[in-house]
Amino acid sequence: MEININLDTKKSSFSLINNVFDNNFYLNFRGKEDISNISFVSQLFLNNQMEEESFSNNQPEDSSLKDILLLPSSSDIKRFLLRNPSLIPDETYNLKVIVSGYTDSDVEIDTLFTVPVPEKPLPSWVWNETEKIWQPPVPMPEDGNDYEWLEDSQEWFLVPESPYPSWQWNSEDLSWMPPDPEPIDESQTYLWDEETISWMPVENS
Repeated sequence: MEININLDTKKSSFSLINNVFDNNFYLNFRGKEDISNISFVSQLFLNNQMEEESFSNNQPEDSSLKDILLLPSSSDIKRFLLRNPSLIPDETYNLKVIVSGYTDSDVEIDTLFTVPVPEKPLPSWVWNETEKIWQPPVPMPEDGNDYEWLEDSQEWFLVPESPYPSWQWNSEDLSWMPPDPEPIDESQTYLWDEETISWMPVENS
């Protein structure tokens, strides 16, 4: 009984959110036989040291807690999702998948892959080979406040305190924006009401 598992490079994704990798690996499993009783163990190795180990028994109960999910498929190629393994960019890993229940003995498949360097966020930022992150030419102040990097002036802009909890910071305008724009009415004054999350007209005196 032949088994074939490979890393789906077209579907697998590597993305960086707030300098934290959000990774999803898709494994293609080819075979027409019933695979409901198959269990998987995935092991990630870096420099011959195991970094992570994930398990799955492909049962529907508590599937949200599984590290490896069997995705629906109508073809003989089944697809498994390995959710968010912790990876370091610009490093080469060995992904070992151990399959049990498909043949009389366990089957091991090894796949080597290199994690790509994330896209450069801004032209002036430089890749730090030691810390494996993009860094600005000027370090962000470490005083507990929020800052926005201004590429044009090459400096950090101190984000002012939000006037209301529901307002969102707009990086383009460098200002806090309400959920709904203030009504345009020259004859009427409005004030923001956080309780109703809306603009309320002010009675003219």
